Amino acid sequence: MALTKATNSMITGAQINIKDFESLSSGGTDWQPAIQAAIDSLDTGGDTTTGGVIYFPVGRYYIKSPIIVRCANAANLASITLQGEGMHNTVIDCADGFVGDQAIQSLDSTYCVYKDFHILGNNRTSYGLELETGGSEVFVERVFCQNFTVSCFYVHRCFMVTMTQCRSKGGVTGFDFSGDYNTSLNISNCYALNTNAAGQGFLISDVAYSNFTACGADTTGRWGYRVNNTMGVNFDNCGAEEPTRAAWYFEASAALDAAATIVTGTRCTLNGCVSVGADSDSGYGSLYSNQVDTSSLDVEVNRFVEHTVDNGYSVANTGVDLNQKVSLNGCKFTGQIISAVAVINPVNVTRVNNVSITGANTPVVDLASVFGSANTYSGVLHIVASNAVPTNLNVVNIAAYVLLVTRTAGSATIVEIAKNGLTTGGSATQPSFTWTIDTGTNELEASPVASTTGNFYFYIGQLGALSTS
Repeated sequence: MALTKATNSMITGAQINIKDFESLSSGGTDWQPAIQAAIDSLDTGGDTTTGGVIYFPVGRYYIKSPIIVRCANAANLASITLQGEGMHNTVIDCADGFVGDQAIQSLDSTYCVYKDFHILGNNRTSYGLELETGGSEVFVERVFCQNFTVSCFYVHRCFMVTMTQCRSKGGVTGFDFSGDYNTSLNISNCYALNTNAAGQGFLISDVAYSNFTACGADTTGRWGYRVNNTMGVNFDNCGAEEPTRAAWYFEASAALDAAATIVTGTRCTLNGCVSVGADSDSGYGSLYSNQVDTSSLDVEVNRFVEHTVDNGYSVANTGVDLNQKVSLNGCKFTGQIISAVAVINPVNVTRVNNVSITGANTPVVDLASVFGSANTYSGVLHIVASNAVPTNLNVVNIAAYVLLVTRTAGSATIVEIAKNGLTTGGSATQPSFTWTIDTGTNELEASPVASTTGNFYFYIGQLGALSTS
């Protein structure tokens, strides 16, 4: 009985072995035409059964132009998979003479998978794996992108993207989630290494409701993670080692807001994250924030652990204080907290910075019930007042006040339970005050005592059915 040899590509539903297209590879010097022909041979126009698997056996595949994965009909399930044999076994290599902006570009791709291969850029093009323009339900697993001039991974205007156990090395940015609006990103166990001197491991910009879990960024130029224009973004159990500046850099500005498509300001949360050996450049610490004008920056940091830090600074900020807040809860630091916007253990704590108090009845903070009422409330306020940022390295003047505050029908009263520190107004810089409530605006007011006058800072903790804002 005679047997006829059948290649994988001849078997319906089987994966396509890229070796079946080797005749198009220019003798192995440029595999791009072969790879592109294999991808283009897949059916992406069906209603249910579409796409397929392009299989890359162990080997090195030189390319001189980008590989394009594009769904022919984005309304259908265009499930295209590029499957290698492992990060160090299957290598797609940007060869000498490469022309184009990226090694692999995934456009309008739905349910596509990239797994188990290495993309080597040799600094001959900008991006390694680029997911762009409406990609959804894209899965990237165990892909190593190395030595691209801009970003190793670039995710642009996508949603429902999962990246797992991926690695970058070199470039300005390892993992770049910017350039437009990205949502529902699930990035886990990904590792950025050795970006250039001005770069960062992860750039997260204009991103919403997304999660980064157990990721790492080592020796990543200036920043481990650079974050702006975010909402609902969590970093869970992530770490950064040996950035020249900060492990996490948070920034907000009107200019960034204007450039964003959807998200303005920066709101994110760190849970159980770790920093090692940050701030060799000095002045940035492990956590650094910069809010330069009217935008909003609100970052919550829970149970952060700083193993070591260079130059003695742990938390720092620059820009203006307005609308900038970094809340630190249950954290462990080895250096100084020199940030004017940091709030330590922020449960029921309100920070009010740089209030000018030169006359009687100066508003400090708004009062209300925790249940939302502005007409009925009561609770205890513990107020730390100072003439400069209390976390400053310099010695500052401090006074403490404990007040019982009650608003009920027809009246608002304050009972001063206790006070301590510089409360007598012996000089202009002593934070010495008496306290009243404006029943029209429900504001807690401070009046200076004796010689007290100037700008002051307040950390206000509350207990009971009372909230401050």
